[in-house]
Amino acid sequence: SKTMYLFDEDVKYLSGNGAVLDKSVALEVLPSRKGIAMTDNDVQLQLPFSLDGTSSIDLSKGGSTISVTPYHITSLFQIRSSTNAVLKQKDTLANKVDYANVFGSGTSVRYTPTLNGYKEDIILENNTGEHRFSFVVSTGNLRLVLQDDHVLFLDQKTETPIAQMAPIYVYD
Repeated sequence: SKTMYLFDEDVKYLSGNGAVLDKSVALEVLPSRKGIAMTDNDVQLQLPFSLDGTSSIDLSKGGSTISVTPYHITSLFQIRSSTNAVLKQKDTLANKVDYANVFGSGTSVRYTPTLNGYKEDIILENNTGEHRFSFVVSTGNLRLVLQDDHVLFLDQKTETPIAQMAPIYVYD
């Protein structure tokens, strides 16, 4: 017998040398110590070791890069792994990265890679009194278009969607 699997999104990609490879969401420390990245994928995700107001979460595909930086940064925030330790080059990473105290004490932001990008969680450890969380999004050569309940990032020349930002879900 034969089995066929159908997926809502691509699970394979063409590498630079034309080989068909499985997409991976595994994170690894970059040899240059510039941060942590998802590299075995046609979508490249790079996370800095710390968010200091000048660093960003970068998502790249096909020559386009979207950079996201939390807006309310007041001091240097260190990345923590799922065990709350500062990451070191030889650490093995869980499939998520947490930044502590991004929007003040008691808040953290978690990034979890997906096959076509990442999921972002703002985690409130207690009632901080904050109810607005802002980010600066740099789109490079992409144009933003609001469509229904999500934002599309379109290539300016071809009008082809390169990425999308899904609606925000809040729960307690």
